[in-house]
Amino acid sequence: MGAAATGHGDAQILKGLQQIAPAGAAQTPAQEAAAHGLRQCGGIIDKMVSNSVNGDNAQSSMWRTQDADKHIFQSVIGISQPGTPPDALAAIISAPLGNGTCDGAAVGIYPLAVDCTTAEAAVKNGGRLLFMLRNSRVMLDANNERLFLLPGANNTCIAVAVKSYFQGDP
Repeated sequence: MGAAATGHGDAQILKGLQQIAPAGAAQTPAQEAAAHGLRQCGGIIDKMVSNSVNGDNAQSSMWRTQDADKHIFQSVIGISQPGTPPDALAAIISAPLGNGTCDGAAVGIYPLAVDCTTAEAAVKNGGRLLFMLRNSRVMLDANNERLFLLPGANNTCIAVAVKSYFQGDP
């Protein structure tokens, strides 16, 4: 495993799962999944990664080793891309459906060096505020995609982008 167990039940929870820590020879999450027997969701995994990551990345992926094509696949990607602060992450999750297709979800987490009022003003340039969810702003960006702005430490903001993917959608 890429990290040490944190409690007595961790070993039982992780039994039957495989996790690959970042390696020198970079593979995409879809290549990594295919190399370990997950072939059904490769197309949707590629789509999620190409829409979430456009810079340098390192990843850690996890899946069930037994009947891999019948279970969920997840990959967390540490990204560094132009215009994005350091320490950004993208998480992609794909799940096979009974009909031989897959759906997925991608979550991007971007720590910003500005406060959420400033970030909101930038998103409103083409986007809009939908509503407040406790202290977080729920917005649609210029691409009509959901974006959450959460207050961070030291008057900063954390942007969380959430997008669903359905096999067959463009």
